[in-house]
Amino acid sequence: MTNRKRAGAAVVVSALLFAGGCGADKDEPVSSGADDAATIAEAEQAVREELPDNPYWKGAKFKGVLVSDTEVCVNRTLTKETADLFGFRRASHVVVAVPDMTTGEPLDGPCGTTPPDPAAKANRFFIAMDGLAIELDDAVSAAQDGDEAAVRQITRLGDQIKNRNDAWTLRYGEISVGANLLHSAATTALIAARAGDVAELADQRSEISDAREKLAQEALD
Repeated sequence: MTNRKRAGAAVVVSALLFAGGCGADKDEPVSSGADDAATIAEAEQAVREELPDNPYWKGAKFKGVLVSDTEVCVNRTLTKETADLFGFRRASHVVVAVPDMTTGEPLDGPCGTTPPDPAAKANRFFIAMDGLAIELDDAVSAAQDGDEAAVRQITRLGDQIKNRNDAWTLRYGEISVGANLLHSAATTALIAARAGDVAELADQRSEISDAREKLAQEALD
């Protein structure tokens, strides 16, 4: 990769890190007694019912904690396999209002912690995507040079981009145009690499560059 591209990546990452938030202090949950068990179980069920029907949540565990007279915090813990596949933390939580059982927005980390500024979670996503874009550009460049290993690298990176992008959308309900452009470039580049289409590979390197620019714009919005 050229020095210009490396320098551009450094600028993007520095900007994203500067925009990120930091974690806050912890809040201690109150103790719950046996009389609260039904309320906690109802809150856990309310959180389950809010989830979309997809394999992402298969095997996940839900554990509620009474944090006040009006709130139950429900931990959502993914299986290790799912967390590793999608590249996200295993633990997140949802605060449920009692007694109407209204669920709040999902937050990173377990109950008892205050999550980072919302920009921080976006920064982690966009920095990771930009890193994958750099790797993909290197792999496509290798394919242009006839490197036989490039097809495997592009396949691997395309899968990683898709999994991380899908998890981002499923977990936070947000769509990244830049990530979608990057996945499209990876898919087309893989076809071109298998066919030995050098001209198309060159076009997809341009698409990767455009996707990176869009990711940077989204991260700083």
